Amino acid sequence: MVLPHPGPDPAAYARLQTWWDAEGNEHPRYVLRFWFEWATETAFWPANDAARERFGMGPIMPEELPLLEAMQRQVRALATWHDSALNWEYPPDPGPWRQEECDRFNSAVTALYATAVRELKGVREGFIPRLVSRDQGEGGCR
Repeated sequence: MVLPHPGPDPAAYARLQTWWDAEGNEHPRYVLRFWFEWATETAFWPANDAARERFGMGPIMPEELPLLEAMQRQVRALATWHDSALNWEYPPDPGPWRQEECDRFNSAVTALYATAVRELKGVREGFIPRLVSRDQGEGGCR
């Protein structure tokens, strides 16, 4: 699920910041971005003020989110796999992966993202995962 950028509309931006429960109580809404970055062990990043207030400015470790333990392990495993794509001795050079490995990784990431969305949507805390295209995030295959 990719949410539209709220643009200059303050009301649209405010809707991304809070949600209301059945009793009419207002709660923060956490918008997360999803992409792998080198050596971070996660794919989750804060994308709105509420998320930055709760989790800080940097990467959000899977254990900080209401994800099942199996999902947390899977996020870390894919982060480790992602890091194997980089030529760590000289990063500007091509990495060791070939197209088949890129395709397998991208398929695994797509499945991971779908599972994360399902798990986070089931939480009453108002999490909204937001997929950032690989052109906007670093790492992995294009």
